Amino acid sequence: MSYQQTLPNSFSSDDSESQIRKPANGDAECVSGFLEGHRHFIGGLGRHQLGDYIIKRQIGRGGMGVVYEAEQISLGRRVALKTLPFASVLDPKQVIRFKNEAQAAAGLHHPNIVPVYGVGNERGVHYFSMQLIQGQSLDEVIRELIELADHGQEGASDRLQAVCNDTTADACGTTETVRAEPRKPTVSRCFSTCKSVQEANYVRSVAELGKHAADALHYAHEHGVIHRDIKPSNLMLDRQGKLWITDFGLARITNSQSITVSGDLIGTARYMSPEQAGGRLHEIDHRSDVFSLGATLYEMLTLTPAFHGESREQLLRAVEFHGPESPRKRNPSIHVDLETILLKSLEKRRDDRYATAGELADDLANFLEGRPPKAKRPGPMEHAFRFAARHRNWVVAGFLVLCLLLAVVSTSAMLLNQQRQKTIAESALASEHLRETQRVVDNFGALVDQRLEHIAGTQRLRIDLLRELEKYYESFVTKTADQPSFDLDLATTRFRLGAVHQRLGEHELSRDFYLAALAGFERLRHLAPESNELIADVALCHNNLGQVADSQGDFSVAREEYELSIAGYRQLVLRGAPRGRTGFARTSMNLGLLLASNNDPDAARVLEQSLESLTALASRDPENLNIQDQLALCENNLASVVLDRDRGRAEHLLRRAVKRYNYLADRRPASPEHKGDRALAISNLAAVLATGDDRKSAIYLLEEVVELRRSLVESEPDVMVHATSLVMAYHQRGQLFATEGDIESAINEYDLAKKMLEQTMLRFPLSDRLASDMARTLSNLAVLSARIGKSSEAISMIEEAIEHEATAIRLAPGDDRYIHLMQHHQTRLAELKVQS
Repeated sequence: MSYQQTLPNSFSSDDSESQIRKPANGDAECVSGFLEGHRHFIGGLGRHQLGDYIIKRQIGRGGMGVVYEAEQISLGRRVALKTLPFASVLDPKQVIRFKNEAQAAAGLHHPNIVPVYGVGNERGVHYFSMQLIQGQSLDEVIRELIELADHGQEGASDRLQAVCNDTTADACGTTETVRAEPRKPTVSRCFSTCKSVQEANYVRSVAELGKHAADALHYAHEHGVIHRDIKPSNLMLDRQGKLWITDFGLARITNSQSITVSGDLIGTARYMSPEQAGGRLHEIDHRSDVFSLGATLYEMLTLTPAFHGESREQLLRAVEFHGPESPRKRNPSIHVDLETILLKSLEKRRDDRYATAGELADDLANFLEGRPPKAKRPGPMEHAFRFAARHRNWVVAGFLVLCLLLAVVSTSAMLLNQQRQKTIAESALASEHLRETQRVVDNFGALVDQRLEHIAGTQRLRIDLLRELEKYYESFVTKTADQPSFDLDLATTRFRLGAVHQRLGEHELSRDFYLAALAGFERLRHLAPESNELIADVALCHNNLGQVADSQGDFSVAREEYELSIAGYRQLVLRGAPRGRTGFARTSMNLGLLLASNNDPDAARVLEQSLESLTALASRDPENLNIQDQLALCENNLASVVLDRDRGRAEHLLRRAVKRYNYLADRRPASPEHKGDRALAISNLAAVLATGDDRKSAIYLLEEVVELRRSLVESEPDVMVHATSLVMAYHQRGQLFATEGDIESAINEYDLAKKMLEQTMLRFPLSDRLASDMARTLSNLAVLSARIGKSSEAISMIEEAIEHEATAIRLAPGDDRYIHLMQHHQTRLAELKVQS
C-alpha cells in the first residue's frame, strides 16, 4: 500500500524540520546536482560497490544523507549504509556533523540504540554502516492511526499489520513505500489487541515503548551523548515490536567541540524543548531529551501534537511559553498517573522536569506495574511561582504598579470601611473554618470506616464511629440551618446523616434525612438547572431512598425511586458527565434485583442494561477494582434471574463472576464483605453445576465456600449472617452427598450445621431465622436417619424440629414462610410414624 492521505496541517513531516534553518534555492540546486553525481559514482564502482559494501537499493533520504540497503562483503551480512551527499562535503559543518553522528552512535552499546558497525571514506564519499532495522518509525504509526480514526472502519491491529506488510524503515528514521514481497508485521505485536487509541491496552503499549526509550536515553546521557532531536521519526519499531533510537546527526558529545553557533535552532520545532526553541544553547542538556520524548509520547497517546502554531514562529513561541492541553481531554483512557508523568516531562523549566531520563523510565515502570508515580502534580501556589519565574520582568512591573494602586486605594478606603471589613472578614473566616472542619470530619470518618471494614472484629467500633459522625453532622445542621450561604453544605450533610442511619439499619431516620437532602438539592438545582453535580446528587438521593424502601419491603416506592434515579443518571450519560455511567450501572442493578425478588419479567432486561454499562466502564478502566467488583456482582445477580430459562448462560455468567472475584482477591484486602460476595458467587455456581449433574465439581466448590464462611464466623462471631450463610453451605453439601448416595457424609454435613446453629443461638437467642434454620436442619437429619434404619431417632429429631419452628412462628407471627415450613415438618412426622 502507499500513503496517499493528506495529513492535517498540524502533522507536517518531521524530515523537513530536522534543522530549522532551510537550505536556500541555491543549496537545493547543489543537492540536485549531487544526486546525479552520486549515482554516476556508485555506478562506476561495478556491482554498485562502496568499499566493503555492495549497494542493493535506496531505502531512505533525509536532510543529513542518503541511506541504502547494502551487503557487507567481508561478513556477508545485510546492513544500512548512510552516505554524506557530495554537496554536503563542501560544507565543513556537515562533514563534522556526519562524523559526529557516527562517533556518537558507535560509542553506545544499548539494546534500544541502533549500533554502528563501521565508518569509511571512499573516493570522497563519507559513509558509515549500521544495523538494518526492518520496521517502521513512530511518525508512520501515528499517520496510520490518524487515518484509522478518520475512517473508523477497521481495527487498529488490522490496519497496522497492513502498513507493516508494505513498509520497510531504515535505521535512520526515514521510510518509503516498497512494492516488494510482503513483509511480516512490525508494530502489530505492540498493538495487536487494540481497536482504538482510546483503549487501555494501547495506552499501556505506548507507556512501555516510552520506558524503553527513556532507558536508552539515560544510557546515552550517562555516556556523555545528548541526542537533541528525539521525535517520532527517530524512534522505530522492528518486526518484533522492539523500539530503537536512531539518527544521532544532531547529537552533542560532552567535552567535544560544539559546531553550533549562537542563534542556530537545533532540533525539530514541534518536539524541541523550550530552551532549544528559545535559542538558549547553553541550557540544552539531557533534560532537553526528556522534554522531546514527553512530546513524542503525548502525540502517540492523543494523535495530536503537544504544541500548535500556524507559523514556525508561533509554534516556537508555543513550545517556549505555553503548556500543552491536558492529554486526558484528548484521550480519556489515559490514566491520571500517566498524565502526571507526561506533564512532568513537559515542564517549561528544566529543573521542574525529571532530573534524568532514568527517573522518567522508573515512573513509567511504576505506572505499568500499578504503583503510583513519584511525580506529583504542582499545586496552585507552585503554578503561580512557576508563572512568575517564566515572566519575571512582567511580574515585577505589574507588582510595582499594583502596589502603587493599592496604596492609593487602601488609604482612602481603609478609614471608611475598616470596621465593616473586619466584620465581613471574621464572618468569612468563621464560615471557611466551619467548612474546613466539615471536610476533615468527612474525610476522616469515611477513611476510618473503610479501614475498619477490612479489619475483622471491628463491627462494634464501626458502629461507635458512625454514632459520633451522626452527632457531629446534627451539630452542623443546627448551626447552619438559617444561613443561605450554607445551603449546599446543609443538603450534603443531611444526605450524609441519611447514609449513617442507613448503615446502622435505622431506615425511618435514614429516609427522613434523605428526603430533606433531596429537597435541598432540588432547590439548588432550580437555581442552576444545568449543573451536572446537582443532577448527580439528586439521582443519588433517589437511589438511596429506593434502597431504604426496598429494605422496608415497599416494592412500589422502591421501584419509583430507582426509576427516578436512572432517569437522572441517563441525562448525565448523554452529556458525557463523569458520574453518569457509574451511577446508571449501580442503580440499574439495584432495580434489577428489586424486580427479580418480585418475579418481575423486566428484571433480566434491567440487569442486562447494568451489565452492558459496567462492561463499558471496565473496558475504559480495567484497573479500577471497584468497577470490577460491581461487574462481578451484576454477573452473579443476572445469573440468578436467567437460570430458569437459560442454564448455560447462567453458568457462563457465574464462572466469569467467580473468576473476577478471584482476581480481586489477589489485589485488595480481604474484607468480610468481599469474602461474602465471593463465597456467594461460588455457591451459586455450585448450585448451577449440581442441576447439570456435575455434583462432584459442585461439592468441590462448596468446600471453598465453607472455608470462606468459616473464616468469616471466626473473625466476626457477632455478625449473625456469617453463621447462617455457613449453615446454608453445610446444607448444600449435605444435599449433594445424599443425592450421590453417600448418606454418612451427608449426615456429617448436617451435624456440622446443627453445631454451628447451637453456638450461634447462644449469642442470638431471640432470632426467628436461627430457630427456623435449626428446624430445617433437624428435619433433614431425620430423613437421613430414617434412610439408614434409625426410625426412632428420626421421629425424635422431627419432633424437636417442630418445636423450633413453633419458636420461629412465635418470634415472627406475621411471617407465612414459617407456617408453611411447620406444615411440611408435620407432614414429614406423620410419614415417619407410618413407616416405623
